[in-house]
Amino acid sequence: MSGTETSSLWETYRPAYDELAERALGTENVSAWLHDWSELEKQLQEVGALLYRHKNEDTRDRAAEATFMGFIREIVPHAEVAAQKLKVRLLELNGYTPDAEHAELVKRFRNEAELFREENAPLTAEEAALSSEYNTVVGKLTVQLGGETLTLPEAGKKLLEPDRDLRERAWRAVNEAKLGVRDELNELFLQLLGLRQKLAQNANLGDFRAFAWRRLNRFDYTPEESLGFHDAVEHEVVPLVRELREEHRTKLRLSALRPWDLAVDPCSRPPLKPFSTIEELENGMTRIFRRLSPDLAEQFSSLRGGWLDLESREGKVPGLGYQDFFPESRRPYIYHSATGTHGDVTTLLHEAGHAFHSLASAERNDLVWNFYPGIEFAEVASQAMELLALPYLGVDEGGFYSPEDTVRAQQD
Repeated sequence: MSGTETSSLWETYRPAYDELAERALGTENVSAWLHDWSELEKQLQEVGALLYRHKNEDTRDRAAEATFMGFIREIVPHAEVAAQKLKVRLLELNGYTPDAEHAELVKRFRNEAELFREENAPLTAEEAALSSEYNTVVGKLTVQLGGETLTLPEAGKKLLEPDRDLRERAWRAVNEAKLGVRDELNELFLQLLGLRQKLAQNANLGDFRAFAWRRLNRFDYTPEESLGFHDAVEHEVVPLVRELREEHRTKLRLSALRPWDLAVDPCSRPPLKPFSTIEELENGMTRIFRRLSPDLAEQFSSLRGGWLDLESREGKVPGLGYQDFFPESRRPYIYHSATGTHGDVTTLLHEAGHAFHSLASAERNDLVWNFYPGIEFAEVASQAMELLALPYLGVDEGGFYSPEDTVRAQQD
């Protein structure tokens, strides 16, 4: 899709939004109206997900980046303004009381409509564009180590090696590469800082935290309760981490831990090597999911037909494992940069948990807004999948490891 096609795309969708805004709407046809609006949103979100995928898979593809940025800057603001009109129309419909299926959705719509300011639509788009630019800058980075050109994930893998000198050289190489783009990243941060302050001001809120809290539809807990949780972490978790770090230091027989000492095995054993190829990783995952549930194994296998991008390669955004959902295709997409570590196994289990959750949500809901849980509950599915898989990490159970290495992986 070219930049010209991107700029004209809104005209492809605008008539459909206009028709929904003008269509006769009463309590008797709300469900049908919401369904048609949802189908329109699915189409637009599918395009956005596809462009985001193409941009991340190769940051050197300037056309892909330009097309994505065009979508964000030229189409998304129009769509937000059009969606606001539809939300207000629904919320102001005389005699309409949402049923149980739609009550939470309407609650979110009301919050979003109250937060909306038309002058914020282009600012929100620019915020997304600047955040994406960070990935583009970092995605281009490589390091020279031992005569090799490595991606950041490949260099980061060296932090697992028993050779402390190698770990230090890898850590310094990665961070020197990042320091090389510090000016660009600092400028992005400063632009985002000012822009986010403006978003909050336009919405008559005191700071960006207050704005972001409402934008995330956080109804169930407050910033003050989060600060209480922070306090509990400081007093209960941090002392335990200090004990574990001290145990780690003692086992390594070091006078002090340095940043390049934190990931290595405390007994100086070679790093776990669960797989050598992406195919081996995917095969092992399929076996694990089959032990958990034949349905999960079937769902994961279906993703192997073009919905997984797991290899580490130059130009690909590093360190950004995520799952995205294509709502019109009703297909999850998992993105990661695997290098053959146990962390790759954990990451793929995590993202597969998101994928299974997305599939279940789409199967049980018709409206696109109900496909996506809040960010907090989304992590229940992903973290749970990591834990559910623990008994099956060993080769004897379908996974990757010998009995001894299984214990190491489970402890990790």
